[in-house]
Amino acid sequence: MPVTVLGELYCGLRKCNNPEKERLKISDLCERCLIVGVDEGTAIRYAEIY
Repeated sequence: MPVTVLGELYCGLRKCNNPEKERLKISDLCERCLIVGVDEGTAIRYAEIY
């Protein structure tokens, strides 16, 4: 999962009725995923695919 997507999930916590419950769901998801950082190499690869 791209780190940007993880950031969006955490931003969504501010709009939740039960942020702690949702935070636990995000934590569970993170345990099952590889978090992928974003750098210049990612941008180059994205451009190649696009």
